[in-house]
Amino acid sequence: MKLKFPKSPTTSWVIRTKNEEKWLGEVLKALFMQSRLDFEVVIMDSGSTDRTLEIAKDFPIRKVINLPENEFNYSYALNLGIKKAWGKYVGIISGHSLPVSRTWYQDAMENFSDPKMAAVTGHYTSLPDGSLDEKLGDLFFSLKRLEKEFYCKWMTNTNAIIRKDLWEKVSF
Repeated sequence: MKLKFPKSPTTSWVIRTKNEEKWLGEVLKALFMQSRLDFEVVIMDSGSTDRTLEIAKDFPIRKVINLPENEFNYSYALNLGIKKAWGKYVGIISGHSLPVSRTWYQDAMENFSDPKMAAVTGHYTSLPDGSLDEKLGDLFFSLKRLEKEFYCKWMTNTNAIIRKDLWEKVSF
């Protein structure tokens, strides 16, 4: 892939990985095909033993941070990745979280035209190899998607964008 990361990205995507060879290539392909490309990617890897890091080398990843498995916890990994991020906003996804469209990132960023918007989080659906619990969750969220607007009181670290300046005040 010939793309380069911008030196002053609007958004830094922090992607948590551990043995994500099955989906990471698809995730990165979908990310780098977005209608907006004003971002960089930081990968937080927690001891992958498969081809995860080899796959990442095929894309313009600005930084890969190897976190020893025995030091991993979700908050620490996110905070470390965000600390190394250059963007004004931070996108948080997992190495198996596939963007749903070419305008997924652009659509999310439009919400930040409201200066009171702290974060945007999206629904997620299970992958074809998802668990039964994930498939049941899909049914619940399918009903919610029928509503015109859906306000949720939680944020998933599977699919979110946050303002970095607010994270600097209150980290995970």
